[in-house]
Amino acid sequence: MKVLSLFEQARKESPNSLRVLPLYASVSLREGRDGPVLEAARQLVHLGHADAENIYLLGVALLQIQDYAGAQKTFQKFVGLRPASPRGHLGLGVACLDRSLQLDSRFSGAKHFLGVTARELAPRNPPGNPRPEGGHQPRLSGSLQP
Repeated sequence: MKVLSLFEQARKESPNSLRVLPLYASVSLREGRDGPVLEAARQLVHLGHADAENIYLLGVALLQIQDYAGAQKTFQKFVGLRPASPRGHLGLGVACLDRSLQLDSRFSGAKHFLGVTARELAPRNPPGNPRPEGGHQPRLSGSLQP
């Protein structure tokens, strides 16, 4: 929590800093603070800093607030930029599946399978460690938590 406090102070002092915003969003994500993650990710994209990592971060934040349609569109952009990224495809899969679950609960078996797959991948890519393509790992809800 102390690290988050430091980044909150840095953000107050430099609210549009392209150095502070991504770090603030990452720390907020690790601390489970979905609102600040979403706000910082949207601000980064709005400031014209819509690189793949910030788009991915926005997708994760949208998943966390259960905006599955928004997350699906965002992860589609990310996958378009990084087609070989497994985490992008996993995020897109989670967004599509959760959106489908809103329409038909019979997809819950598929969500369980996706969760098992995410857990199997987790030991090779523990949270907080850089991925081959860099960036953040989504904090998945429910049965998808790795």
